[in-house]
Amino acid sequence: MDTTPWHGGEVALQTRVGSAARMAEIGPRVIRDHLIAQHAGFYPLLPFVVLGTVDPEGAPWATLRAGPPGSFLGVPDPYHLTVAAAPEPDDPAEAGLQDGAGIGLLGIELETCRRNRLNGTVERRGMSGFTVAVEQSFGNCPRYIRPRPAMFSGTLRRAQAPAVSDRLDGRARALLAATDTLFVASSTEAAGQSGCVEGQAVSGCQGVRSRTMALSVTKSFRITATRATFLGRPRSVSRS
Repeated sequence: MDTTPWHGGEVALQTRVGSAARMAEIGPRVIRDHLIAQHAGFYPLLPFVVLGTVDPEGAPWATLRAGPPGSFLGVPDPYHLTVAAAPEPDDPAEAGLQDGAGIGLLGIELETCRRNRLNGTVERRGMSGFTVAVEQSFGNCPRYIRPRPAMFSGTLRRAQAPAVSDRLDGRARALLAATDTLFVASSTEAAGQSGCVEGQAVSGCQGVRSRTMALSVTKSFRITATRATFLGRPRSVSRS
């Protein structure tokens, strides 16, 4: 029985850079089907989490949800993570947060550069939030993360409806050109259209045009799971 945690795109990329054999040995040891004690204690400390979802048309979306630490994220047992976040109908990613949908999640503590990831399945039983049934849980290297303070202010603001487009307007291009961190979501058919989300430090988005941009990213991005899948369906979202 094949026990590899890697999908076909990841294996192809690992093979290209000569690390397939090593990753085949490492993968089952570091990617688990449950939250270890260290991760279970980590998530409830966070004021926000990054989600990767896939909408009914198959397009991946990266988004954020936030709440007060201690009650926002919970770990009732090693196989489930609860997220106390009401639906946000104007968020394109919300369409991928239905019961039974695949999801990718990134928990990141920006002050300490700690981060952990998990992939799983959404279990939604009401409007107050949802649960993620854990399928893959693993830590991520803190290198390249830009430290900064992050806290939940407790002030709720009504977000403007996002403008969905296949190109970037002037305001979006200016925002991207000045940014130093991006969260990218991707999906793969082999994983049942589950979401995958990854944060990458960048030194700027150079040559930002209406439909393309060049990223100055870390070398490690060239062999990540996200790169193995994120080129499939380009979409653009501008949200303020």
